[in-house]
Amino acid sequence: MAVRVRLAGTLKSVAGGKGEVEAAGGSLKAIIESLDRAFPGFGGKVLGSDGALKQSVVVHVNGTEARQLAGVDTAVAETDEVLISIPLAGG
Repeated sequence: MAVRVRLAGTLKSVAGGKGEVEAAGGSLKAIIESLDRAFPGFGGKVLGSDGALKQSVVVHVNGTEARQLAGVDTAVAETDEVLISIPLAGG
């Protein structure tokens, strides 16, 4: 199953400048692992050493922030909209 994932912020550069990619998986964790295989280093940008999303990372599934759902264990279907971003900070 392939899910269309939109990437924003600094994550585009990790994915070779692509703002939209496809990833295999039925959960956010599986999608992130798939993206890490395709774009080495991707997983380290979004997951902490505990396997949870880093605080600086924002993930939306169908417009709802993943932390309000089941975090990286959130189930994802082919028809779902996934957005992963690391908002820019500073002034």
